[in-house]
Amino acid sequence: LFGMLTCAIPLLMLLDDDTPRRSERWLESRGLTYTEYLRKAYIIPAQIPGGFPLACLSVFIFSLGTAPMFFLLLMVRDLVGIHDEVAQQREFSTLSIVFFLSAAVASVFAARTGRSSDTAEAETDEQREEEEERAWKYRGNTLLLSVIVFGLIAISLPFMSFMSTIATK
Repeated sequence: LFGMLTCAIPLLMLLDDDTPRRSERWLESRGLTYTEYLRKAYIIPAQIPGGFPLACLSVFIFSLGTAPMFFLLLMVRDLVGIHDEVAQQREFSTLSIVFFLSAAVASVFAARTGRSSDTAEAETDEQREEEEERAWKYRGNTLLLSVIVFGLIAISLPFMSFMSTIATK
């Protein structure tokens, strides 16, 4: 306590004006509209030279893959109705393992549906284009099916709260 007072009192005595300082940038931005604020916050930083825009895009894409994991614990508690912390952690751990195993399976699946380098050398340009078009159609159909299944699962999650026991949820 004595050390805190010894360090804080001289600084407090030096304060003669406790109003926040207004920078020129703040004074210039006082008359901006909502869309101009959005532009300054999101568009202008994307135009900074160097790696900043790419870093922002990378963080955004990474968060698309990891953010749903943080909602699992809330779903376990609110939708399923598990309020015991140990049981919540057990369910969250199980769901996390399933999530990451699914990501691994998806990575293997994506790699196996790609073109092999051995067959790529033997094919003509026309054969390569046809194979690439077939692969794109196959991947597109698989992606469409995955999105539909995910949507059905996401829509069904809130209805779990209507089930009577935790075991049926």
